[in-house]
Amino acid sequence: MLKLDAARCELLSDSILGLLLVLPAVALVALSFDCGPWDESRAVTCSSPLIEPIAQILQALLLLMAFGGFLLYLPIVAGAYVNSTRYKYRAWKAGTLRKRSMTFVIWLLASCLVGLVGAAIVLSLVFM
Repeated sequence: MLKLDAARCELLSDSILGLLLVLPAVALVALSFDCGPWDESRAVTCSSPLIEPIAQILQALLLLMAFGGFLLYLPIVAGAYVNSTRYKYRAWKAGTLRKRSMTFVIWLLASCLVGLVGAAIVLSLVFM
């Protein structure tokens, strides 16, 4: 039987962050130069037909985030982020935090994205 110890739980949380937060953000930035428009009224068209299915999957994920985010997407990502941050804090306190590991890089990118979203929300409330 597979035991879910601290290292595996941290890896699972970082994998969820990577798949649901970091990878879509990086793919959106990379595909924005070639594909468009990114709205819900029509399918995404790209200049290369090879990347068009990837762009359509990304558009479906963006629509899921936009319209079902509070019920499905946000709790999963928030739980994974809190869990990953908790394990990173424990490793930092113990002096065993590996800053050059891929899980730390994924968590760091996710932290930057969470900070940007938080700043955008605060600025939209201030300048409303």
